[in-house]
Amino acid sequence: MPKLIFLTLVLIIIIAGISYLVLKPAESPTEERDEISVFLLNLKKETKLNFSAVSPAQFQWILSVEPGIQEIVIEGKGFEVKNVPAEEENNIKEFLKNKDFIEDSLNIAAGTVSELKGYKKGKIVCLLVSGASGYKEATGQWIPPEPNKRDIEIRCGEVVEVALNEKKENNSEEESTTSGCCGGAAQEAVCTSPSGKSMKINEARQIAAASQCTEKGSLQNVSMCNENTGTWWINLELENPQQGCSPACVVDIEKKTAEINWRCTGLLPR
Repeated sequence: MPKLIFLTLVLIIIIAGISYLVLKPAESPTEERDEISVFLLNLKKETKLNFSAVSPAQFQWILSVEPGIQEIVIEGKGFEVKNVPAEEENNIKEFLKNKDFIEDSLNIAAGTVSELKGYKKGKIVCLLVSGASGYKEATGQWIPPEPNKRDIEIRCGEVVEVALNEKKENNSEEESTTSGCCGGAAQEAVCTSPSGKSMKINEARQIAAASQCTEKGSLQNVSMCNENTGTWWINLELENPQQGCSPACVVDIEKKTAEINWRCTGLLPR
């Protein structure tokens, strides 16, 4: 009888152990806990948008334009959400505003169906890239498949101290044809379209100089690459400035053409 009781207890212990292993909750994957990832996950939580997983993201950021453009490449994090109502973009902008981010006027570009806008708070910077749903796949089309829905991408990173120091040290360097950061030789900035075609800034400026853009004003040293639309944006100084407008000469990498984007807050000038 004692032997039977012992064997029964052993069997109960074995069954309990197996049950624990089977029913034990699966451990969730380790969440990213760095500052940028936490910030993005909070954005996802508060906006309740179905963003993709946070993943590494690289993007260009303009630090200054005086006396020449100073642009660096930031290694950060980002995610995207597709085919959401257009008003959801305003919720993202409101989130950034509530977190004390401010718009950065040096990192702004706007096109017919997409736009890029930079935000900053201390050393943390973010790019909000949005466009009518399907705009990346709508190469050569004027209207993307879903003009009333938006594809939105957020990229955030930190402007590290070495980049800030480089900005101070290179104030005497030549104008806006360089990019990169953190040491090494300066290289001519290159912009690549979604199809993989690329164009250097000097070529873009040549195309812009031979276009209608220079009929209205002169090209400035401030330029930005928008890889989502495959365009170079070069600021224009108008001979006859229009109130509420900040025009740019937009050079299409695929077509090698240029046109003015007025970037006006009100009615377009005639």
